[in-house]
Amino acid sequence: TALEIAERLGDGSTTWMSTIYRTLELLETKGIVTRTTLMGSDMAYYEITPHTHRHYAVCTSCGAMIPLHTCPVVEMPQELSEAGFTVTEHHLEIAGICKKCKNKK
Repeated sequence: TALEIAERLGDGSTTWMSTIYRTLELLETKGIVTRTTLMGSDMAYYEITPHTHRHYAVCTSCGAMIPLHTCPVVEMPQELSEAGFTVTEHHLEIAGICKKCKNKK
């Protein structure tokens, strides 16, 4: 997140949050980073753009994100093709409780 980047730069840094956000926006525009926003959250997460799209399982307790290395959407629903709809991208988020949080309970 932008906040994590600011924290890693440290207290002695003179970098403003607006600079971090502008830099992330530029990197996203250039395809260098990919921005992900989780359901029910205003927080954006950034990662170096993978070669293929990626989906996540997200812990609803601690917010841990577990990347899925395969896409569970093997084919698009037939209703879309019957409606003449062309899919250009898709996003999938799986919510649940991670092992660490489950073991705490």
